[in-house]
Amino acid sequence: MLFPTYVLDNFFDDPYKVIKFASSLKYEQDPEGVWPGKRTDALQHIDNNLFQHITTRMMRLLYPENIKQLTWTANSYFQYIDYGVDAKEGWIHKDTSSQLSSVIYLSHHKKCGTSLYKPKFFLQSLEQKNLDVCKHYYTQNKKFDNKYFKALNNNNSKFERTLQIDSCFNRFVAYDACQWHSADGFYDKDIKEGRLSLVIFVNEIMKHNTQLKFPVPEMKRTT
Repeated sequence: MLFPTYVLDNFFDDPYKVIKFASSLKYEQDPEGVWPGKRTDALQHIDNNLFQHITTRMMRLLYPENIKQLTWTANSYFQYIDYGVDAKEGWIHKDTSSQLSSVIYLSHHKKCGTSLYKPKFFLQSLEQKNLDVCKHYYTQNKKFDNKYFKALNNNNSKFERTLQIDSCFNRFVAYDACQWHSADGFYDKDIKEGRLSLVIFVNEIMKHNTQLKFPVPEMKRTT
């Protein structure tokens, strides 16, 4: 583990302006079936000023005293999951290609936040047969049925929840990308629209072309 978990409310000064912008964009599903719903193109390719504004705020939260010396690489996407996708939980997974993952909740859905987990026993990787079921349903836009939920439960039953973060509107959450995590759900019967969020994956944080020290390993140092 390299980073602790961060939770910050009221991330955007004007979240509805961001939502209006997000609603004007084109969304596409993942042809590989890795994640649910649809995402935009990488935000830095659509509006680099907005991308820099968001990621700079994020870096100020992590390294407030060093922000002027920092450079970083990241990818960010708006993600939309259609109304009526009745999944009470997402697939527990890691974002192994990144260092830090984050999400900003941009809809008023309740109980659709993020949970962190630890394996109940030693676990090197997820079972491919379960992931294949997930990929099939996501790529084919199939309605979730017993086969889907059986594979989902088989995947998630190997973990114990350690932290649950509710999906408060305009809340920013960041966590170590190699921390096991999942969405708590995508559907709120009282909200008659899809679930919108902004996801950010930080790949590298540098200071004067040198990798910065990480918070958790530094905290655990004895000298």
